[in-house]
Amino acid sequence: MSLEKQLIRAIKNRNVGKVRSLLKKGANISAKTNDGMSAIFVAVTKNKDIVQLLLDYGADVNDQFTDFARSNDSTIVRTYMPITFMLMGKLNENDKRDKIDILKLLLQAGANPCTTCVYEDADGIILVSILSNANPEILFLLLTFGAELRTCLERD
Repeated sequence: MSLEKQLIRAIKNRNVGKVRSLLKKGANISAKTNDGMSAIFVAVTKNKDIVQLLLDYGADVNDQFTDFARSNDSTIVRTYMPITFMLMGKLNENDKRDKIDILKLLLQAGANPCTTCVYEDADGIILVSILSNANPEILFLLLTFGAELRTCLERD
């Protein structure tokens, strides 16, 4: 199995030591899943220590993943960035602290906070998701790093 496939597997298994070892051996930080997601996308839903490792090795916090979904007779194209992908999930008490820590890591590494605001699938807006999860700390972080509410609420 290639180093890249091993890297993705280690990230999915939350094996920090194995991820570190594979990166030291030269595993490509841009390794992709079969669906086309890079390692950073897998990591943002798994473990903050792995996210930090990937960032230390140069992972792109503004990488993009495009998903194509069929709806009736049309195709919906959704483009995600790691920060958007991470924030889309519901926050429960078990992962709330990790998500906040991962968000801080991504923002400190230069992730664009405005990309978190608009999730272009029907009328879904990430800001609404954040508010519905009753997590003012996440909203505060996004605003602190430059997200603008006006821009977040405007739709094309």
